[in-house]
Amino acid sequence: MKYLIRSARILDPDSPLHRKVRDILIEGKKIAKIGEGLKAPDAREIHFPNLHLSPGWFDLYANFCEPGYEHREEIRTGLNAAAAGGFTAVLIRPDTRPALHGKSEIEFVINKARGHAVALYPMGALTRHTAGAELTEMMDLHHAGAAAFSNGEAALESNGILLRSLQYLQAFDGVLIYRPLMQKLADGPVHESRISAMLGMKGSPALAEELAVNEAIELARYTGTRMHLVKVSTAGSVSLIRQAKKEGLRITASVAAHHLLLDEESLLSFDENYKVSPPLRGKKDVKALRKALIDGVIDAVVSDHEPLDPESKQREFAFAAPGMAGIETCFPLAMAALPAHMDTLLHALIRGPRQVLGMEVPVIEEGAPAELTLFDPELEWVPSEHTRHSKAFNHPLLNTRLKGKTLAIFSRAQYVLSA
Repeated sequence: MKYLIRSARILDPDSPLHRKVRDILIEGKKIAKIGEGLKAPDAREIHFPNLHLSPGWFDLYANFCEPGYEHREEIRTGLNAAAAGGFTAVLIRPDTRPALHGKSEIEFVINKARGHAVALYPMGALTRHTAGAELTEMMDLHHAGAAAFSNGEAALESNGILLRSLQYLQAFDGVLIYRPLMQKLADGPVHESRISAMLGMKGSPALAEELAVNEAIELARYTGTRMHLVKVSTAGSVSLIRQAKKEGLRITASVAAHHLLLDEESLLSFDENYKVSPPLRGKKDVKALRKALIDGVIDAVVSDHEPLDPESKQREFAFAAPGMAGIETCFPLAMAALPAHMDTLLHALIRGPRQVLGMEVPVIEEGAPAELTLFDPELEWVPSEHTRHSKAFNHPLLNTRLKGKTLAIFSRAQYVLSA
């Protein structure tokens, strides 16, 4: 099948075609030709007003729930939602039931995703059942297809386990995706501040994250292993990561799109859909996260896609499960936070995530694989229960007008519309 994309503004900061408007002819899995006024009578023509095009986006942290929680999300529905959000690849969490802690579980999710336009990369569980006690056979998981290792959202309280896992990963230069959290300190549902006092809720202090970030950095310094700190959320964490990078440590970091845009004042509505983990922080933290992304201290933006069933989410705030089904709205939320920094945002969706994993970054040039995201950064739209592709709709901005819309993706010789 041939496709001819008409008059697309190419956004690829690493390409000489950056910001130029060109036609792109795709034949099978390859970009066959790039130019102006291209002719291909036998090709299907694609044209959108204000069409922008970039290399395919990569989500570095999402939960597709299967196996074990298929009532919340399945591999297929998660991949459909990822495509609708503009992602051509996604790294999924291992804290399912059973956890992705053995060769058979890794192979199961890879096989479930086979044939889909979106490439799925599983994280192998760091510990058996993500219980934090017994390390998995990470070498076996690596050979089975695990692209990275993590304990997911299950807090890892033992620094001994963390150290041994980093030492184990040295054998094949693996990367640890680490959610920095000292769970025993984070016993409140909201950020500890003046707002938590106003709400009458116990707060979770920034210290619960920052102590874990500091410990992780010191262990990464000791072992020299690659470590990615996912979903950092505080100004203190940013300062620690900034210093670690100055020292040349193999530390990378990511931020969830909603932490770039929303702050703790959203919680004054008592809407349980604003309850996430880590909790929404203060304005000072949001400002520091945005600056860190612009400065390159933070490498990637993640969706932190956490689909939840109504029984888990639609409860009194203190008892509602944390999380937001955000893979379809990741781009507009990040755009709203950084409207004047498109190049920065695209780097954090394209190059940054792949560099964390040591993967090849797609490019827009003749002969290259056609792994592309088509979008309109100005298009306004309203996400709703009727337009979603995910099974879940636990999102505070449902039925709210957003700016910035994915139109389609090209990947693996497939053209998938977002509508």
